[in-house]
Amino acid sequence: MQHDASQRKQGMASVFMVFRMARLLRIVRLFRLVKIVRPLYELAQSIMEALQGMFWVLVFMILTLYSVAILCTRLIGHGTVIADDDDPEMKEIKEMFSSVSTSMFTLFGTVSSWSLMKFVPLFEEMPFLQPLFVVFYIYSAWALLAVMTGVVSENMIAIRDQMQKEDEQREEKRKSMITKVLMELFREADVDNNGIVSRQEFEGMLKSPELVKKITKNTRMKVQDLIDLFDWIDHDKGGTITIDEFMNGFRWINEPLRAKSLVKLQERLAGDLKVLESTVSSIIQKRVDEVQRTVAVPLRKVHAIAEQMQSLDVQLGKIRPVIHERLSALPSEVELKEMEERLSKRLKLTLDHLAAIEAKARVNTRQKGPKS
Repeated sequence: MQHDASQRKQGMASVFMVFRMARLLRIVRLFRLVKIVRPLYELAQSIMEALQGMFWVLVFMILTLYSVAILCTRLIGHGTVIADDDDPEMKEIKEMFSSVSTSMFTLFGTVSSWSLMKFVPLFEEMPFLQPLFVVFYIYSAWALLAVMTGVVSENMIAIRDQMQKEDEQREEKRKSMITKVLMELFREADVDNNGIVSRQEFEGMLKSPELVKKITKNTRMKVQDLIDLFDWIDHDKGGTITIDEFMNGFRWINEPLRAKSLVKLQERLAGDLKVLESTVSSIIQKRVDEVQRTVAVPLRKVHAIAEQMQSLDVQLGKIRPVIHERLSALPSEVELKEMEERLSKRLKLTLDHLAAIEAKARVNTRQKGPKS
């Protein structure tokens, strides 16, 4: 009788347990809020997407844990590596690897920082809770944490983008206001209303305290910068600046130094260098042409002289053999001396003969004179 009564009590207890579990299922109604509240619904979708992305990672982890669990069960749990010992700690370790399932749970504890090891006595009483706790840990510690990190990061990025947009809007408003102020300043500086501002008009504008105050208030420039501003803006050094040069110069100087400004400066310098290179090359080409024109006439004369020299050289080459022949036919120095001696003797004889003839003639003349 007592045995039957105890069985009835256990049956009633199990029935009450089933009813209690059924009541707990009413908690599932809370998930209706997920469809009602849109942020919760979006979060649930994110969690499901995260779980889908983690599916193959979990499969690979389970395969890894299963393979290592078989190895640990054979080596540790069955005493292949660790011999039988009365040490209670060693026995506890062998119990942790007594089967493949317990080995997988132990290895999962190493992955989860031993978070579920506190519930080992509970799992020994109710083993069906062990996989539920494992699934809950994966869901809460990995999936929810990943989604939470992603949501926080996304919100931070969205906030940063919003702040950046607000900064850009404020900067655009400031630039538009500066543009209006600069237009007014240019009109006030252009006294003769000819569309350009000369140095005298610009210096006259700087003498007005109100205009200087308006410039320094709406821009980041100082008074000393304003004094040197005209030389900075007047790129062509023509002594006047147009409205475009005035606006672009003010914007360029007023902008803070950024990577974009450096890129613009680089592009501008590259353009200026190209213009300078073309200008210098054209000037050099003009100079070379002038030098060629200047040197062309003397070069032609030099070429003519060179041609005459070559023709003279050819003619001299032809005359040289004749000259050498004639020079070789001339008498030597000894022969010349002999010829000179012979000529001098003949000349002396001739002179003596002439002197005799002259004396003879004088005698005849004297003789004819008395006879007459």
